Amino acid sequence: MRPGTTGFLASMIVVIGVVAGGCALDPVQPTRDPSARPPSPSGAEPSVPTTRLPPPTVRPSSSGFSEYVATSCNGRPSASQVIAVVRPKLNLAASVQITVTTQPTCAGTWQYTVLSVPNHELVHVVTNGAPDALKVVAAGSNPCIPAVRVSAPSGLRAVLGCDTVTATTTATTTP
Repeated sequence: MRPGTTGFLASMIVVIGVVAGGCALDPVQPTRDPSARPPSPSGAEPSVPTTRLPPPTVRPSSSGFSEYVATSCNGRPSASQVIAVVRPKLNLAASVQITVTTQPTCAGTWQYTVLSVPNHELVHVVTNGAPDALKVVAAGSNPCIPAVRVSAPSGLRAVLGCDTVTATTTATTTP
């Protein structure tokens, strides 16, 4: 070694030690998963329900048809049964040929059928009851009478359009 270098080396060792000490890595700190729940204030794990409730189901009425969705009656009642109960209500003779435009549609214990009668507008028929004991609730060009609006199942009212709001306007003229 050359004279005067020992001081230089000593100062280098001190500098390296200071630099190495300042650059030392911090110990690894635990990190928290951002999607994890925060710890509960009591320190105890929160209870998690182990059972789930089943999804809500649409229950059919005693007729087997849902009240919330109208669907084909599949012959319960048949179009002939609807015609048989509506013919006397419309005062139609047995000789008048009635044809079915829309087969019976059911919601709950209610039915909706569209019939064609010669020389008349389409007849919208709303019935209620079991197929062998039908009662006519409405029969005519507008089936959305108050009894249907208030009592018919929502599925049938939706098909009939009874729940829609229509505005009527009256034109007035000023002289």
